[in-house]
Amino acid sequence: MLKQLGLCLLVLPLIASCSTSKKGAELSQPSQLSQEVQSVKSETSQGEIYEVAEEEAVFPGGHVGLLMYIRDHVKYPASALETNLQGMVILRFVIERDGSVGDVNITKSLSPDCDKESVRLIKSLPKFKPAKIDGKPVRKWFTVPVRFILQ
Repeated sequence: MLKQLGLCLLVLPLIASCSTSKKGAELSQPSQLSQEVQSVKSETSQGEIYEVAEEEAVFPGGHVGLLMYIRDHVKYPASALETNLQGMVILRFVIERDGSVGDVNITKSLSPDCDKESVRLIKSLPKFKPAKIDGKPVRKWFTVPVRFILQ
């Protein structure tokens, strides 16, 4: 019985994600997409922060450019080197209307030193092309992993 329940719990998110993506694919007019996007946002004192946008925020050089920037600019903390610590820090941050990075949060921690280095690295990112809704720049959440791997 527990195995069946576990299987159901595992399958349900897949079904939900499939139905959500199908719903998004059925939208044909920008105004419908705007209405859908409006419901996926959070409010702060500085305005709304969107989870989804018609035009997503883009790093100079795209996704590959972002990964290369992280690889080239990460500094392995000495404490992590001494203990052979490897792993990943996941960060969530806001791409502001002007493309700059703001509100950096750690969603998955590795160690205090690796977390600190990851925040430093994300705050050093060059400006993104901002996300847009109805052709206007908006604040948008962005999530990225920073991997610490010894070679």
